[in-house]
Amino acid sequence: VCSSDLRAFAQSVVENCTKFSVHPVAAEPTPLSVPLSSGATLRGDVAGLQIAEGLVGMVKFAKKHDEDRLEMALRLMMTVAAGHEVRKAISVHMNDGDVTKSTPRLVYLGPDIDRGEATSRLNTLVDLMTQAAVTPMPSFGDTVDHIFDDPIAPDFVAGRNTFDKYIVSDTFKKSLESRIFGDAPDYDAVFDERGPIVAFWVDFHRVLHLVKGKAGHLPKPLPHGNSHWGVL
Repeated sequence: VCSSDLRAFAQSVVENCTKFSVHPVAAEPTPLSVPLSSGATLRGDVAGLQIAEGLVGMVKFAKKHDEDRLEMALRLMMTVAAGHEVRKAISVHMNDGDVTKSTPRLVYLGPDIDRGEATSRLNTLVDLMTQAAVTPMPSFGDTVDHIFDDPIAPDFVAGRNTFDKYIVSDTFKKSLESRIFGDAPDYDAVFDERGPIVAFWVDFHRVLHLVKGKAGHLPKPLPHGNSHWGVL
């Protein structure tokens, strides 16, 4: 990438940040705490939290953005559970096809996720984290995503196809999953529909599943509707 491309990209970032009220350089993370039903308190620093603007912002000089959607959703969940009425997160990444441009994207919480619901979901996520610290809960690349593309109706056929491709890839050979499950893991054994791994991911997607769809309930301006992802 040449210097002129970088200057053009930086200008595009500033324009999108100005349009959607995102701070180009994030302030210090905001410390938040949420009391859980177990009696414990969940504490964390939420990066990019802009309470005055009612959003969580993120600016990254990279094209990859898939994993950032989940991170922004968690930041929103924590923020709402801590008592702040912040319903949206806006990220600005490098455009997928043009390094001189940036692309804004939206992650939002559905209208039914109030403070109580957000806290309940965080309780579940903490419980799942505790499980995963004791027992491996693998995803095998995109296998889990394809199984739970629709969390109401898991597609184990689509999952099998993804799994079969993943376990012959170099990525799998270098992964921790290959060390735990061996060089030729069995799909039906790993993703037994009545087994603990599937039960774990059912609960995960029940409380934190991103759906692509326009956020019609939020006030404008918002990024283009094709780049909206919601937790409902």
